Amino acid sequence: MNFLKTISFSVLLLLLAFSCKKEDEIAPEPKIEIELISDLRLDVSVNLDSVIADEEITFTISLFNSGPSKATGVVVMNDLPNGYDLIDYNISNSSSFDTLSGVWEIDELEADSAIYLNIISTINSVGNYVFKSEIIASDNNDPNSIPNNDNPLEDDQD
Repeated sequence: MNFLKTISFSVLLLLLAFSCKKEDEIAPEPKIEIELISDLRLDVSVNLDSVIADEEITFTISLFNSGPSKATGVVVMNDLPNGYDLIDYNISNSSSFDTLSGVWEIDELEADSAIYLNIISTINSVGNYVFKSEIIASDNNDPNSIPNNDNPLEDDQD
């Protein structure tokens, strides 16, 4: 009988040992992923109401970030059609512009702020005159538009 009590007690000890955590074992921390959201809006304006050939025109592309997060990795495609010849451009800080591709890259844009690109061109006597600008990439999600989907109803294209 003592033999059975010893075996039962040993089994009970083993069960307790396996069911208890060791003090040095720490449960892994739950991973929390934070979604960065930047409500971006793109507006294009021109400095002239009416135009004639060989006249200089300036397209101002304005990128606004309504937040709540700082926007990073924003890329804007600007399509300057053959009705214009590029003369010059100027940009705000923290961005770069490629005159061959029309790509404007913005490293970061704080929430509740804006950044600007001016494209200065001459007007040709013939050609396509429809200027288009669209956000084609962003590191953050935008709650009301999808980059690079060519949807003129969204606020990331003008």
